[in-house]
Amino acid sequence: IDYLTKVEKLDFVSAVHRLNDLRPVLVQEDQRERPSSKEPRPFVQPARDNSDLKARAYLRGRGICEPVLQFCLDAGTLYQSRHGRYTNCVFLGLDANGTACSAFSRGCEGGWRGDAPGSQKKYGFTIPAATQDCPLVFVYEAPIDALSGATLRWQERGKDWRDRWYLALGGLNYQPLEWFLDNHPETTVLYLCLDNDRAGRQFSARIQERLANRGYRIVDAPPRCGKDYNELLLRKKQSRKHGER
Repeated sequence: IDYLTKVEKLDFVSAVHRLNDLRPVLVQEDQRERPSSKEPRPFVQPARDNSDLKARAYLRGRGICEPVLQFCLDAGTLYQSRHGRYTNCVFLGLDANGTACSAFSRGCEGGWRGDAPGSQKKYGFTIPAATQDCPLVFVYEAPIDALSGATLRWQERGKDWRDRWYLALGGLNYQPLEWFLDNHPETTVLYLCLDNDRAGRQFSARIQERLANRGYRIVDAPPRCGKDYNELLLRKKQSRKHGER
């Protein structure tokens, strides 16, 4: 009736008459549409390359410091993969058991980026705090921004840079944050280090609204200059170079 009145523009009485005039047709068993049983696409983790030289060089070029870079490489959440003649940085998202369930790849040459087939988006890339009961998490959009935030902290605090969690959402995506908070009940303070553009500002406001009544202290902390934390890191690096001259 809704279809006939809204789409076909019939009045209610005419729509009822039209339906009464229809004759039911028996559908044979083999013609009936069976419910689809779509299973989740299996996760395919990108294969590790036999070297990480290009990934290291690319991330160093993005300003990432060696201690942060080496920590992630040693943890296995960051590595280099190869696709044909191209190399990629791979950032893994782990479940509560430490099993890889998602992978985000970033090309070392050009601007290519994308998720591995079957990636479960609720598992974001993280750099863990030094202690499991750490109540503080800094939230970024992209893995390289999380690495940049960690590098900025290392520049401030040296070996104490892991006094917080670093979480990358893999875009404007609530799922990794919700999963993180569900699995880290010790968390009390969130710094939203999202991009300093319209989309990032709007998403930060939505997160604050979404979590407003859940008892967290939430700090909106976009980069002080530039679009994102990697741009902030590179600008600071450039400023130091000019200051040395």
